Amino acid sequence: MRRVRPECPVHTARNVCYTFGMFKQYSSDDIHLETPHPEDEPVFAEKELQTAAEKIRQLRGDPRVEVLHSNVKMWQALKTRFKNDLPKNPKVMTLDAGRSVEVQLVFKNDEVTALVESPQRATALKALGINAVYKRPDTQWLDDKPNMLFALDADVNVTKKFVRNIESGGWLICSAETAAIILQDSYQVKCMGTLEPGPHLEKSKREDRWEHMVKTDPELKSAGGGEFVTYDEAVKALEDAERPKDNVCEEYKKLLDEQSDKREARATEVGEDAEEEERVQTGGVGKLKPLPLNDESRNKIFILKKRQLGID
Repeated sequence: MRRVRPECPVHTARNVCYTFGMFKQYSSDDIHLETPHPEDEPVFAEKELQTAAEKIRQLRGDPRVEVLHSNVKMWQALKTRFKNDLPKNPKVMTLDAGRSVEVQLVFKNDEVTALVESPQRATALKALGINAVYKRPDTQWLDDKPNMLFALDADVNVTKKFVRNIESGGWLICSAETAAIILQDSYQVKCMGTLEPGPHLEKSKREDRWEHMVKTDPELKSAGGGEFVTYDEAVKALEDAERPKDNVCEEYKKLLDEQSDKREARATEVGEDAEEEERVQTGGVGKLKPLPLNDESRNKIFILKKRQLGID
């Protein structure tokens, strides 16, 4: 069943963006980073950016290609603020990005591969000079795992395979809902920061996966549903585990932490990429739904990093 995601700021703003050749010519001179951190040196040469932009500029006027200036600035902010952390030899992939080619502008075009929804779409993009393959990382193994995956507005089915298809130590830039599910379901991923148009990039000051989730019972009562736990479901889980219910939200977090710890211990024993993994149970409770996002984080873009087992 397809999930109905909240509006992503990347694509909400796209409704009022310009397409190549529609309103103004997009020039490499337009690409600049407005950031409150002038001490950060650019991490890519202007010549490199012009080369990438030139390849995309050839498609100007083609309705299948679209560039949103605010997205370009956000990916530049990401590349600059994490210049000492991002992979030195990036293998970048975008998932169901539609007509957007901002990632190809900020990174080298030949370093980016678009994962698309059909063979016909892949063929069409290849004809435009854009690397594209018909692959679904949630259900299929990728021949070459990315160390950077942009999954911003896709109907992502967050499976073990989806996380395993990202290279160990690799980065995932995704919607808030996808991030909330992964952060609570997988011990393998940590949050490095968040992005909003502007650009406004906020690095995580501490490793706290609960920072962006609901924190009180009233919040939980109004925010749960769908793939996220409701207040009543959390109460039922606590009852099954014979846990106190005086603070449902906090006690449910403890259950999720215990489940994550058991998964990590199991992965250390059998290997994190083992095909068969025993279902982890916590106090007689089966797989737990994640807590919902808080209001402040619901429309942010999340920057996640996959841990290297035994290192991070």
